[in-house]
Amino acid sequence: MKRDVNNIPVLFKELLIQTPINHFIGTLFLRILNRLEVTGREHLTNLPRSNVLFVSNHQTFYMEGIALMTEFNRVKQPFLHWFWKAATGRCYYIVAVETAQIKGWMNRLIEWAGAVTVTRTWRRGDRSLQRGEVTMENVKRDQAKIVRAIKDGWVITFPQGTITPFLKGRKGTAYIIKEARCIVVPVVIDGFSKAFKENKLCSPLKLPVVNGHSRSLLTMRFKAPMDINFDDPADVIIDQIMDAIEQSERFRPEG
Repeated sequence: MKRDVNNIPVLFKELLIQTPINHFIGTLFLRILNRLEVTGREHLTNLPRSNVLFVSNHQTFYMEGIALMTEFNRVKQPFLHWFWKAATGRCYYIVAVETAQIKGWMNRLIEWAGAVTVTRTWRRGDRSLQRGEVTMENVKRDQAKIVRAIKDGWVITFPQGTITPFLKGRKGTAYIIKEARCIVVPVVIDGFSKAFKENKLCSPLKLPVVNGHSRSLLTMRFKAPMDINFDDPADVIIDQIMDAIEQSERFRPEG
């Protein structure tokens, strides 16, 4: 039986993404209780089945990642002509270890569906880490794990590593891009922080009045793949990424 880089059976992942994640979480929380508008799907249709990295801004711990996975499922249509190729079974998203370890059966579903866990080098819980607390061996091991996932399929990452807007991106993302030499697709999301609690899976900030059309508007915009010179320094590449996902200083609202 084919398995992904986390040793999860690919067929099991396909069924997981198809049923509870896509049809329950995706449909109920993103399209019924709220209104998700997606643009730029044309940039996904001709992408290769592997070696693609999606870089996105970040507003909640979970919900925009779920939105991206359900959109991949919609575009790839695995129950039709894509199913035998295990399309979404080869999709992944990068998650901090401490987030993946949160208890609860829903969190386990999200983890099994494609989480690639990494150790954050700058913070653990509410505590800032000092230089050297996370070893370079650990960092290299995590980066190698992500590169393996990229070579296997599509990977989602949030370069800021936090939900605080307009923070500088982490250079680790640039180093991974330089090593994988992958296609990089920017994604800009909005509205998720107004619709969901930041750290609780499927927890609306308030239950909207569906029939009254007061649902929160969620937007997800795919941009064309970036033109990246893989030989550029990591600082240059991460600045280019932050501009593409509209988290650089020129996009910061005045006041």
